[in-house]
Amino acid sequence: MKSFLKILGLMLGILLLSAFLAPILFQFLPFKFERILNRLIMIFTLAAAVWAVAARRFSFPLEGLRWKGFGWRGFLSAFAAGFLTLISVSAVKSLLGMVSFDLSLRDPWAWTERILMSLASALVIGVIEELFFRGFIFSSLRKNRKVSFLAALILTNIFYSLIHFTGGKKVFIGPDPDFADSLKVLSAPLLNLMDWQAVLPGAVGLFLFGIILSILFARTGSLYPCIGLHAGCVFFLKMDGVLIRHEDRLPAWVFGSGQNYDGLIGWAAIILLGILLGMYYKSEKKLCSS
Repeated sequence: MKSFLKILGLMLGILLLSAFLAPILFQFLPFKFERILNRLIMIFTLAAAVWAVAARRFSFPLEGLRWKGFGWRGFLSAFAAGFLTLISVSAVKSLLGMVSFDLSLRDPWAWTERILMSLASALVIGVIEELFFRGFIFSSLRKNRKVSFLAALILTNIFYSLIHFTGGKKVFIGPDPDFADSLKVLSAPLLNLMDWQAVLPGAVGLFLFGIILSILFARTGSLYPCIGLHAGCVFFLKMDGVLIRHEDRLPAWVFGSGQNYDGLIGWAAIILLGILLGMYYKSEKKLCSS
């Protein structure tokens, strides 16, 4: 628990330091105030992570980045599993009349650009989030003897799930922002979480997905299957706007939305994915160890 509290304290310090510096830098930089604040948070977070690992305040499982054992095979198989799972959910929804597949985009160059941009974005998101949530937070909690595996699993993935719903709310910032305006920008994302009826279906889906990613990392000892699975799902979501047209159907907690990881249908697909991956990587680990 102390490791988790240390992480929270470190993040609070980063937020306050960024909130203090953003109004000062706004006077000199030709960027929006919100962008300056967000970039400061990102820079300080990365710097703090590097410092914490270098100073051995927190540990990072470097063995999880070894290419031997789970390299391309682990990455590509998990990538395909994530992509095929979400597109299968869309196929089921198509049978229910909830979605239709759209192939109206004819330009091969436009398709190539969309695929490459979506793939690049998926890889960046997969690498960054898995290094942070599984490689840093989950591993740090697991190595603390006072934190059980179950507690590390739950704490990591509650954080992972809720962090995805802290965007979207905007606040008015005047021409001369100060520290109070920084706090307004920082507190605005919390308004999203207050709308729990809209957040809950997706939050449950992401929590289950995070559980699968964490167990996958614990079972294989490698981050590459986690990165592949994460990237495969993000790749589908990025391509979704081109390939699929959605029609909302209530109740949302049953049918979900266009994200395909919310609602009972999405939850069932994620759980089934976890079971299949657990069976596959159990045999894969035996092959790699032999």
